[in-house]
Amino acid sequence: MQANGITIAYESFSPADRETVLLIMGTGGQLTMWPVELCEELVKRGYRVIIYDNRDVGLSTRFGAAGEPDFAAVVSAAGAGKPAPLAYTLYDMAKDAAGLLDSLGIEKAHIVKADKDTEAGVLPDEKFLSALGAFYEEAVKAGVILAGEGLQPSSKGARVRYSGSKRTVIDGPFAETKELIAGYAIIQFASKAEAIEWTKRFVQVDAPGRLGAESECEIRRIFEAEDFGAEFRLELREQEARLLADAEKRKGK
Repeated sequence: MQANGITIAYESFSPADRETVLLIMGTGGQLTMWPVELCEELVKRGYRVIIYDNRDVGLSTRFGAAGEPDFAAVVSAAGAGKPAPLAYTLYDMAKDAAGLLDSLGIEKAHIVKADKDTEAGVLPDEKFLSALGAFYEEAVKAGVILAGEGLQPSSKGARVRYSGSKRTVIDGPFAETKELIAGYAIIQFASKAEAIEWTKRFVQVDAPGRLGAESECEIRRIFEAEDFGAEFRLELREQEARLLADAEKRKGK
């Protein structure tokens, strides 16, 4: 399937006339990583399920010509609040997901702080998915959501800790459930007050589908070039402009 200017390999379960659940694997993930049992269970609950290979893996478009990422440069850019020098970003991958839905003619699809249910991999019910889907549809039409994804249980993840010259890898699950994140969204508003009002509406929708009917969201700003003031010198701004221009060229290849 052609979407967002690339080829995206996908599979679809159940008839096309059902409400859609788009399962998004993490960066570098293939559709084969999704348990068939999970897809079948969602189909039993009356949904159409779509899974796909992320860009650069599986049968989707590869970006081998871009070479391996320079992780030192990526970390340096992140610390300076600048765009990472990468051939593509999570924002591009978010547009891949949206583009796939568009190419399939799907107008909307059903994705959130972690609780015991999310850590156990418990699936939300149809009522919750429908309410959440309606909220996201409104937010997308209003132009306030730029990207967003749900995260799988921490039992499938790991933490890398650095202290001095020692690096320690800690496999999940992690005990402090209330301190974990179950999903994120990148939103765009003119003011903090506006962001708070939309978030209030989100938790009102989200809480009924959560353990104990509780939901909590943290709102944080993303750094922009202007936030660094005089420290972000002219040569650094020019470097950023060059990197952005180069990234646009790479996306066109």
